[in-house]
Amino acid sequence: MEKSKLLLVLSKMNRLEINRLEDYINSPFFNKHVHIQRLAKYLLPYAPKFEQKKRFEKERVFSKVYPKKAYNDNLWHSLVAKTLKLVCDFLAYLEQEKEERRQQIYLISALRQRNLEKQLNAAVRRYHKLGTEAGIEQQYLENYHFYEELDLNFIQQSGRAFDPNLQLRNDYLDLFFLTQKLKIACDMANRNLFIQADYKTTMLDDLLQYMQQRDAAYQDIPILKIYLSIWYLLTEKENEIHFKKLKKLLAQHHQDFNLNELAETYRYALNYCAKRINQGDATYYKEVFVIYKFLLERKIIFQDGFLPAPYYKNLVTIALRLKEYEWGKTFIEDYVQYLLPEIRENAYRLNLASWYYETHKYGQALQALYNVEFVDATYGLGARIIQLKSYYALEEFEAIGSAIEAFKLYVKRNKELSVYRQQATLNFLKLFAKLSKLKEGQVWMRAAEYQKKYNTAYTLMEKTSPMANKDWIVQALDALKMK
Repeated sequence: MEKSKLLLVLSKMNRLEINRLEDYINSPFFNKHVHIQRLAKYLLPYAPKFEQKKRFEKERVFSKVYPKKAYNDNLWHSLVAKTLKLVCDFLAYLEQEKEERRQQIYLISALRQRNLEKQLNAAVRRYHKLGTEAGIEQQYLENYHFYEELDLNFIQQSGRAFDPNLQLRNDYLDLFFLTQKLKIACDMANRNLFIQADYKTTMLDDLLQYMQQRDAAYQDIPILKIYLSIWYLLTEKENEIHFKKLKKLLAQHHQDFNLNELAETYRYALNYCAKRINQGDATYYKEVFVIYKFLLERKIIFQDGFLPAPYYKNLVTIALRLKEYEWGKTFIEDYVQYLLPEIRENAYRLNLASWYYETHKYGQALQALYNVEFVDATYGLGARIIQLKSYYALEEFEAIGSAIEAFKLYVKRNKELSVYRQQATLNFLKLFAKLSKLKEGQVWMRAAEYQKKYNTAYTLMEKTSPMANKDWIVQALDALKMK
């Protein structure tokens, strides 16, 4: 049973959800099946880890649920299927429970169908008072359904006069539709750029023309203005003006959006900055730094209360790139507590080693790396590259040779690495070995021999692609240039 879909779903739930699920299953309103209750009583104390596999052999579990019956495969599978459906119903219930405004709309619908006008009016007043953490377009959709119910109630009461609810129903549907179409169009354009997809937008030209013709109606809607800027940022060549406009709009209206919406909109800005940096415009590192600090201070990039390790590393890398050393060190120390416990120590030591290397404390960088476990390719590559560059700075040429060979073996054997990343790293190691020989030979090579080897390395650098850490290779070559 340990590979069953039921255990898989239960293993993805937290302890609080498991406790509530137990109440749900034992409630006669939701479940009257006594054998499902017995199965849950046996399984749930072991959830979500289910560590002792022998306890979950299907024959054993069956005997706990049906103590007086011999194992019956059809009966067992039927029971598990019914239990899985009940668990999935519970998960849907948890999601529905979060949507107070939507629940209130369902209540208004039920009251309307029963002609309970007084109670309906009270429910309408409550709807207007409810706060929400839903996204703006979701609020538009909720308001559409809300005014739909009010309009239906007006018709039901034999209303023959003008009903403003019909107009509001129409207007909120327009806002939801326009917002969703713009957001989907931006997502399509973004994926077409980054993964060479072939998504095709529909109706968008007509919608953009319609919005331009009705500019007065939409010019005060922040989400529409922002996604229009994102659309032009993604689709027009001269798009720096749209980036500046997007930054300004986000600064003016960020309080109007929830955290998920802010993360989504700022991701487009960050992607644009990354594209400009890849094109050689280093000034955009500053733009990225400002955006990341904004997202960090408001915990917009946090997930379930934790700071994802890639964001931790990116912020350190950018701070070091901009020589914001004091800020970077403070950040490393202050935010390590927000990393997931299982990766906390590795992420801390790797980023601390980066900080030591960039501040020319090469021995301390190597010391910080001693306890880094290479649990995945990110830590493995990052730690070994800092190690090599530190040896290079300290002129530990004997150590470099063995470190390069060990690194090559690691890259070739690591199945986590893509072919591109593997080749880029091996190309870096090939150039790094040549630079190490050049640096070591500065004191004894004759000028002509040195110049020849330098020219060979420089030509190889220009011709080699892809290459990891190419900016470091270029700087190292520049430093080795003969005076």
